[in-house]
Amino acid sequence: MRRASISLLCAALAACAAGETEDDGRLRPPPPGGEADALVGGGGGPPPPGAGDATLLFFRVGQDGFAASAAGTEARVICPGARPVPDDEGGRVLCVPDAEGTPLMLYDLAAGIVIEAYPEWRLTADRPPRLSPDGGKVAVRARRAEDGMDVVRVYDDGGNVVGEVPGFEVLAFPGPETVLFETAQGTSVWALGADPVALPGSAAQAVGPDAAGAVYQVAAPAAKVFYADGVSGAPRDLGEGTLLATYRRRVLIEQGASARLVDVGDPRFEASLTLPTVPFDRQRSARLEDTDAVLVEVQSFASCPGGVRGRAALETTWRDTIEDETLTVATGDTTHRAHVDRAGNWAVVLDVDVCGAPVGTGRIVHLRDDSKTRELRDLLAEGETPRSGAISRDGRFVAIGVLDGVRVIDLASDYAVRAAAAGGAGGDLTFR
Repeated sequence: MRRASISLLCAALAACAAGETEDDGRLRPPPPGGEADALVGGGGGPPPPGAGDATLLFFRVGQDGFAASAAGTEARVICPGARPVPDDEGGRVLCVPDAEGTPLMLYDLAAGIVIEAYPEWRLTADRPPRLSPDGGKVAVRARRAEDGMDVVRVYDDGGNVVGEVPGFEVLAFPGPETVLFETAQGTSVWALGADPVALPGSAAQAVGPDAAGAVYQVAAPAAKVFYADGVSGAPRDLGEGTLLATYRRRVLIEQGASARLVDVGDPRFEASLTLPTVPFDRQRSARLEDTDAVLVEVQSFASCPGGVRGRAALETTWRDTIEDETLTVATGDTTHRAHVDRAGNWAVVLDVDVCGAPVGTGRIVHLRDDSKTRELRDLLAEGETPRSGAISRDGRFVAIGVLDGVRVIDLASDYAVRAAAAGGAGGDLTFR
């Protein structure tokens, strides 16, 4: 069993120090008091998503992965040369490197150490390693030494192998004991300790962690969506239509001009919404931003470099399926990418080209009060162009990746701007 204790304090790193001391007249002190002022330590971690406000921000600057408070204070490197991928509560982080020669590592935020390394993982451009929702297990693509076969292997947080099956891509880790992965024959859902169950349809997506499993669709004799739990794999018919999106236990199914929202753990739950009509040269898309909130986009599409078909939103609306409320997030002639908080109050909108590349403009939008909307060019310093963005689930903080690091905007403190870290382009922004 391998153990490594690595000191990664912010004060030891020039890039992190630059983020804490920079002062150009725009940056203000962190807000006084509250959970947002300090990294979680010792007390069991932050509340699970949906149970409270965001307390942590994870991001990458240059080659290194950072953790900070949601306000952008006390930033420190936790993943040298790797991308930080936090679990659902933000207590543990999978450090995913860009090079196969660098080991995959599991970092514990409360202890402040790397608790395990997984040198057997195989780098793939398609599907990264996956961390279980509770941060206790890691699923990786590996190659079996005795016969060279590609396998999906699951380790616990002590480096012990707790399961292995033939496969070549890890798709998702929706529950503490459930893995979704690909084989040459298709997609399978696997409960650790049992045999994997092949899914007969296509477009499989994970659901969980409670009632963990997968949903998929079949095309004939009519388009339908099914749910397969992680234990038996027995299919449950969720109804006719096309699978659009999932969020935890919720599944969004398109049915012509409308969509149904169902819950795989509660057959009594159902909600619906009307989808926008689109002309022949546009398409529509929808994704779940929360258990009851849907972000609906009318998109343009184009051929992009590398033969990729690019899509970008021209119109975005936020729909509350419980309150039957529709709010405009962004509309106009320019394409954009948007993220909305869980209450449907605040959004961050970044303008992108038709291939999804940032074009240097964007705004913070209040969906219910136009007077609170601000252009990012008025909040960032001259020359700081937004490349990526995220908003905390409680709607208080917006994180913006720029060419020289990450900036955090406090919406509850008169749009105060703080440099979380500097020294390289910021990206991979995630609030937990």
